[in-house]
Amino acid sequence: MGNSTLKYLIAGLFLLFMIPDLRAQDNSYNITPYPDLWFNSTDGIRVGIRLLGEQEGTFKDGPHRLDFGIWGASKWPENPLSYYVSFTEPISFWSSSGNELNIQLISSVRTGFIDHGAVLNKRFQDGFNELNYFRISASYRQQKLFNNSYPVFEQLWQSDWKSLLGIQLFRSKEYQSGVQTMQADMLYNVSPVSSSFFKITADIRQTFEISNGFEVGIRAYGGTSSKDVLPEFGFGMNFHDMNSWMDSGLMRAGGTVPVSLIENGHFQYASGPNLRGYASQEMKLLSSGAVVYYNSTAAMNLEIEYPNPVNNLWKDSIVEDILHFKTYGFADAGIFSTELVDEGVSNFDDSRTLADAGAGFQLSLNIPDYLGNDRGIAIRYEIPLWLSDPEGNDASFKFRSLIGIGTIIDF
Repeated sequence: MGNSTLKYLIAGLFLLFMIPDLRAQDNSYNITPYPDLWFNSTDGIRVGIRLLGEQEGTFKDGPHRLDFGIWGASKWPENPLSYYVSFTEPISFWSSSGNELNIQLISSVRTGFIDHGAVLNKRFQDGFNELNYFRISASYRQQKLFNNSYPVFEQLWQSDWKSLLGIQLFRSKEYQSGVQTMQADMLYNVSPVSSSFFKITADIRQTFEISNGFEVGIRAYGGTSSKDVLPEFGFGMNFHDMNSWMDSGLMRAGGTVPVSLIENGHFQYASGPNLRGYASQEMKLLSSGAVVYYNSTAAMNLEIEYPNPVNNLWKDSIVEDILHFKTYGFADAGIFSTELVDEGVSNFDDSRTLADAGAGFQLSLNIPDYLGNDRGIAIRYEIPLWLSDPEGNDASFKFRSLIGIGTIIDF
């Protein structure tokens, strides 16, 4: 293992070494180990252990919350050891039930990516309903890709350090008709060694129940960035940016999901503008080695869920609360523009207005945490039957298929 990775590993483990002192102060502190097994093309089988620490009986709502993992790679790459550690500490004199102020320290070196930082989070909950709250987070992160053999589209990454100042605002409100969420993110790179840029995004979602078994979900998404934004932070047509893929265990390294599925546009990670019908066009262009992305976007997504007999199998049982099979129709529309065009890509439009529509099926497994936040996975199979701007000589109406993970609109 390289000296640089060893240095970061030692720095990250420093937080873990604090735990014996905490246990000495409070004998009810528990550390629970879990085996962990993962895979990507560069590491091969990645075997490790995760440690979750918390004060007994607090259910992730108390002091000294720890999430730590360390892994070894079977292929023995250049950096065979990787780790992740997060330590969260509430600030008690500005916290109460549902209204916590905490500081989170993060250190990670895995899949060729370094991420160190601190996040200050404050939550304001309205009454006892966990769906009615406002959260503000302020963060500082130091990030760097030091091994480009991991990302699927390595041409969209540069290897300089980023020093990222971020602010996130999030609001959730439950109405009689459904739940509305609003999120705004502001990011500014202050690193002296890489391009300085800003990026702002906004995301508004609302669900409505229109009759028994029929629900409508609508989402508005928009974002803009400075013209010198780094490629890994540029907008895509069906994803937020490549940097956000580092937050997903399935997407941060090639091979966990077969690379061919991603490059052919048959697999999608739901985020950003989410024009799911254009995943194939965009991913095939990126797989050719093109460096293309957008500076600004505005998009809308609509989903209409209709009843199906599968959910009746577990209706009024405990299964209904954690497992949901969804059948729906969808439509997406978006506007994209950029000031950065790869000169080697003759068929890349620097301004586009696009739309798609089709039908989908989704199986969701969800076990909410103590604050009502979703914890689970959603697997989708979607059929974008119509595109406003099909590729080449393709017909606008055509059978197309897409497998996806994650959701844009939750009912």
